[in-house]
Amino acid sequence: MNSPFFLPFPAHRLAPLAALALGLGLGLAAPAARAERADRDKPMALEADNARYDDLKQIYFLSGKSVLTKGTMVLRSHTAEVRIDPEGYEYAIAIALPGELAFIRQKTENPNEFVEGYGERIEYDTKTQIAKLIGRARAKRLVGTTMADDIRGDVIINDLVNSSYQAVSNSHGGEQRVRAVLAPRKHGTTVITPAPAPAAKPAAPAAPSPPSAPSTPAAPQKSGGKD
Repeated sequence: MNSPFFLPFPAHRLAPLAALALGLGLGLAAPAARAERADRDKPMALEADNARYDDLKQIYFLSGKSVLTKGTMVLRSHTAEVRIDPEGYEYAIAIALPGELAFIRQKTENPNEFVEGYGERIEYDTKTQIAKLIGRARAKRLVGTTMADDIRGDVIINDLVNSSYQAVSNSHGGEQRVRAVLAPRKHGTTVITPAPAPAAKPAAPAAPSPPSAPSTPAAPQKSGGKD
């Protein structure tokens, strides 16, 4: 595998995010974690078994264990294309081998938290910070090594700037429906504690003993002597 090389383009400030319109079938919108802000100012490093650059079209073509890295963002696939727009932003398309999935991982602004994504095809726009997972798509939010959220669908669009994602299915019913397992969110500093256990009932007083019967005095014994 070749050594990674860096794209010779300066980082730019994030441009305003255009509205995202989806014309797909069944959808699910839910909150997601913000990506690490510092990543957008980092250079992108490319690594693959083979690489080719088209200077006229400003596109890098990678094949064979392709790895794209930008700050904490890591994108892995079999083949990848990285297009550079006139402003210097990168737009990557990563494609997995048949039967396999491409992979993307990025740290969020929360401590020890990451987002991961899988798909037969992954499109990542460094200008809008939107990752699009296509084909057997899956998105996960991890806190440490514990999985907090797990989303599955035909297509998942993860907006890392606005902390949201949308999962859609191209069919209605069957196994292709969107499926999600979401961990509960904490609200502010409120801490939910279990209700206290009810106090034990006092023991019932012992029943009073029945009054004892009065004793009968013994009859006097007669003397055996004569007067």
